[in-house]
Amino acid sequence: MPTIHPVAAGDAPRITAVLARAFAADPVMGWFFPESAFPDERARAEHLAAFFGTLLEFQYGPHGACQTAKPDESHDGCEGGEVPARVVAAALWTPPGAPELSEETEQAMGLRMVELATERLDRLVSAYRLLREHVPDTPHWYLGVLGSDPAAQGGGYGAALLRSRLAVCDADGVPAYLEASKRANIGYYERFGFTVRGGAAGVELPDGGPVVWPMWREPR
Repeated sequence: MPTIHPVAAGDAPRITAVLARAFAADPVMGWFFPESAFPDERARAEHLAAFFGTLLEFQYGPHGACQTAKPDESHDGCEGGEVPARVVAAALWTPPGAPELSEETEQAMGLRMVELATERLDRLVSAYRLLREHVPDTPHWYLGVLGSDPAAQGGGYGAALLRSRLAVCDADGVPAYLEASKRANIGYYERFGFTVRGGAAGVELPDGGPVVWPMWREPR
């Protein structure tokens, strides 16, 4: 059974490695970081991990709302006693009313993204600006990233993360918002009460980019 935990000190390397594997075949990540731009699979995985690490460090982590899902285990069966359970899924959230990034933080994050995105930085910036136009003004929880290790998919880890935060949304009467990067994921999020906003065609990212689907959930 999955157990849900707030992100703890030292979790970042495990979270970013899991998210790199989870999004290796994601259309948006493939558009930002195509396989053709990297010498091998390992180099691309390290690049993706660094990208998610930047998001966690600057954009999501400071709000204290990110969570991890782990197996319900406290040891690995070896002598030496208990060890922390491995991270197999993570959800990066922004709470309602979260302050905008400071100018200093934006600059630091921007420099990191310049190093990561290089010639694809314009794509990343234009996609971010376009998607911001579709974000509702109503205060809401924003799910920026949800991913499970492919080896653990089907184990209910992503669902457990969603239920954990959506329970807070419902208790507080606050909506939630996300962008689905795959058409196949729409039905998954609909099972949790999300609905597509702005039409079934979704939002096509600029420069021939993939389509994403903004989704909104009213509290229950």
